[in-house]
Amino acid sequence: MRTVRSVRELREMLAPERTKGRSIGLVPTMGAFHDGHLSLIRRARSECEVVVVSLFVNPRQFGPAEDLGSYPRDDARDLALAEAEGVDVLFAPPVDEVYPEGFDTTVTVGGLTSVLDGDPARRGPGHFAGVTTVVTKLFNMAAPDVAYFGQKDAQQALAVKKLVHDLDIPVRIQVCPIVRDPDGLALSSRNAYLDSEERRRALGLSRALQAAEETVASGTRDADAVIAAAQAELDKAGIVPEYLELRSASDLSEVDRVDGPTLLAVAARVGKARLIDNAVLRDNETSKEPNDMSSRPGANAPPAKRAAVTLSTLAEKRTLGEPIVMVTAYDYPSARVAESAEVDVALVGDSGAMTVLGYPSTVPVTLDELLTLAAAVRRGLSTPLLVGDMPFGSYEASNEEAIHNAQRFVKEAGCDAVKLERGGTSVERARAIIAAGIPVMGHVGLTPQTATTLGGYRSQGRTAERALSVAHDAMALQAAGCFAIVFEAIPSALTEAIMSRMRVPVVGIGAGPATDGQVLVFHDILGIHDGHAARFVKRYAGVRDEMIKGVAAFADDVRARRYPAPEHGYTMAPDEIERLHELLEEQTGEPFTGGFSL
Repeated sequence: MRTVRSVRELREMLAPERTKGRSIGLVPTMGAFHDGHLSLIRRARSECEVVVVSLFVNPRQFGPAEDLGSYPRDDARDLALAEAEGVDVLFAPPVDEVYPEGFDTTVTVGGLTSVLDGDPARRGPGHFAGVTTVVTKLFNMAAPDVAYFGQKDAQQALAVKKLVHDLDIPVRIQVCPIVRDPDGLALSSRNAYLDSEERRRALGLSRALQAAEETVASGTRDADAVIAAAQAELDKAGIVPEYLELRSASDLSEVDRVDGPTLLAVAARVGKARLIDNAVLRDNETSKEPNDMSSRPGANAPPAKRAAVTLSTLAEKRTLGEPIVMVTAYDYPSARVAESAEVDVALVGDSGAMTVLGYPSTVPVTLDELLTLAAAVRRGLSTPLLVGDMPFGSYEASNEEAIHNAQRFVKEAGCDAVKLERGGTSVERARAIIAAGIPVMGHVGLTPQTATTLGGYRSQGRTAERALSVAHDAMALQAAGCFAIVFEAIPSALTEAIMSRMRVPVVGIGAGPATDGQVLVFHDILGIHDGHAARFVKRYAGVRDEMIKGVAAFADDVRARRYPAPEHGYTMAPDEIERLHELLEEQTGEPFTGGFSL
């Protein structure tokens, strides 16, 4: 990593990269890095060939009574973290490099910067003028192809998107999901101001947003009712908000109902820390419609290529309401199909025991057999996230065995993550594997490895008590740190009841439309499997019928001696055939009486 402090150095470093046609990603920051910043850097690293991080505490976005002088700074730590994340260039200019003597230009975005934080009674529009001015300068200095911002500063992100759109700046703005601590508190550099009691109270902000989400999920659309549910949680925490408002997620205009993507934004002081947070609420009709929070590239930006899908990608899709597509894959050809179809996740499922290996259930398949299938899939896959299904008997005995076998999926087969079935002891196993550095996808509802104890391959959670057990399993796996959870064969109403409590992506298979995505078995999608199809299966092709038809036609041609025809054979020159006859006669003493196709 190179650290540069002048615009000249920055441009000199990036010029040859741009000449080579390499994509450049910019992550603007004010330092005091936390996992939220690092998630932006990782996203940039996964999508761009050159990653630039700016570290500049911008004085122009602080008001006279704000915390510019005490804003958290730890440049040495930030440099170490940036280098560890693979940043190519850290741009850390002094103030007079960004605002030289005589600087007297301001870039302002109207409209949406005059509400919420931009209200003159709060931080005021001057705050956003400081933001859009420095962002414009950074774009001119680095000329990135993509710039990465966090959804936690939702109003700032919208202002930057409008800036880029209105001024035709050729940069794509990528807005990435809010990163939270396990207890729900949105990460912020200003969290450092909180003592333990203040931090406990600060959880009221995220709980207020969750209460609003649950209110909307219950069918309430009225803005006053949604606000009241959120305010009740703030009251419990003893928090008086500077604002708690519902506004259009696209332009921050006022709304009186949640009829489409709607931003619930909150700001409050807890101790000496001014904290902000937000959530995008959606009604049931629009909750799964795409809501692209990235502005369109300018005319001179390079065409976007599909980046590798990461855990952050899936979390962002959930935040934006973009459905996640997952399919199973068991070999190189199915992996190539999944790649070409641009699915998000490929699962090397233990269903391969039946669809590929011919076992009567998923129970007999061994770890080594699945590792062989997963390695073949890895060779055919480059973009989708690859998840390996840990088979029955590979993780139940102990945390140590579970970690060892999960590591084999990563080291030997090249998987990005593993999947475990059930709650109960699987929660402990999931937590241990995650602590060992391997992402885990959970699985609740119908869990095929234990189908016998569940009464066979049938829908689960159809009584209130059994439904509650499924919900507890899902929330326990989420609390253990699973990055996503599969809901299989449970009633749609149960899914809808659980979804308001989920904070990680949920992929459904026979669980209704309320999940964040859907998965089906490759052989079911294409009609390859000849066994019984579950109720939730939709077949999109009749490949097995076509395969049978093709092989039967081959058999008919062979039996009728129509195959091979002359065009299917290879030829020899006539003089070579004559020479061959002579050689064979010399070796055997008998004339050659066979023939060759010319």
